[in-house]
Amino acid sequence: MESKFNPEEVYIFEEEEDELYVFNDVDLNESEVDQSIVSIISQMFLGNSGKYLESIDLSQIDGELILSDSNISNLDGLQYCISVTNLDLSHNKIENINEINSLEQLEELDLSNNDIVNIDQLIGLDNLETLYLDSNQIDDIEILLKLKELKFVSIIDNPRINMDILHKLQEKGVIVIYFVTFHETDPRVTAMLTP
Repeated sequence: MESKFNPEEVYIFEEEEDELYVFNDVDLNESEVDQSIVSIISQMFLGNSGKYLESIDLSQIDGELILSDSNISNLDGLQYCISVTNLDLSHNKIENINEINSLEQLEELDLSNNDIVNIDQLIGLDNLETLYLDSNQIDDIEILLKLKELKFVSIIDNPRINMDILHKLQEKGVIVIYFVTFHETDPRVTAMLTP
């Protein structure tokens, strides 16, 4: 009996739809997709099966995508995940979020505990309601005023935030969580404690 399956393809079984399909729209060998993002997503689908995804249609990933604690520093390839609505990139080594602005369906985004300085790339995320930016190096948050659907933002431990912008966000009805933790070795704390 001859098999209908091509041994060169990787098949993914979608349990909810009781359907088997092939990831084949983005050729990893011919695109500039960051292998770390793709390898993490491959691991999510294949586990430790020893199989390798030769191609994957990242636009078919919808709903929630959790990539926290994955040692990610480069978001190349993420721009293809256009159907994701909830994205967790917390606890990584991300400095640049250039690929984020193509994810127009995002409603919730967690970028906490990274090395992000600039968040201007959030412009255009018109569906974004919930945003976590804790423990980064962000100082300019004015772009958040342009996010029409933003309802909640947490920016804990970003010590250089402009308080005027925080107040403007609150005036727009955005729930803002903000405070800064100072360590006893911080010169500002030492100056306050010195008689």
